[in-house]
Amino acid sequence: MSDSSPLDEKLYKMSDNRVLSMKDLLSSFTRQGTARVTDLHMKCGKPPCFRVDGNMKVTNGLPIDEETMDKLVAAVLDEKELDTFRKQRSVNCARLIVGLRFRFNIFHDSRGPAVAIRALDTSTPTIEFVGFPNGVWEDIIKLRPGLVLVT
Repeated sequence: MSDSSPLDEKLYKMSDNRVLSMKDLLSSFTRQGTARVTDLHMKCGKPPCFRVDGNMKVTNGLPIDEETMDKLVAAVLDEKELDTFRKQRSVNCARLIVGLRFRFNIFHDSRGPAVAIRALDTSTPTIEFVGFPNGVWEDIIKLRPGLVLVT
């Protein structure tokens, strides 16, 4: 009996001598860092495309065919999500993979299934990182009653 996950299955033929799994594709986020690589976009008829430093960078891989895209989608979704995707032609989910949290938007476009993946940091940012000016956060946490949204 194998312990391998569907995420480990080599599905995408990037070149004649290189086949990648969904986990391999997602590991680009950890190699480069989520501050630099924020998104992965995959659609039928096109090679994968990463957002790096705010700019879209198309990989020099082969275009993804519909059969491969179906398998990549199935590797990410559980049975309920896959059923939703088949019935409604779109589904959203989140997964913790290769030590990062990913948000998946899986949908159909004119070419077939497509996937937009966003890497999310797993840690809560510090007040200093968020960058509240002049200690204004101290005033915010003292507010009563109510809900304060910081966006």
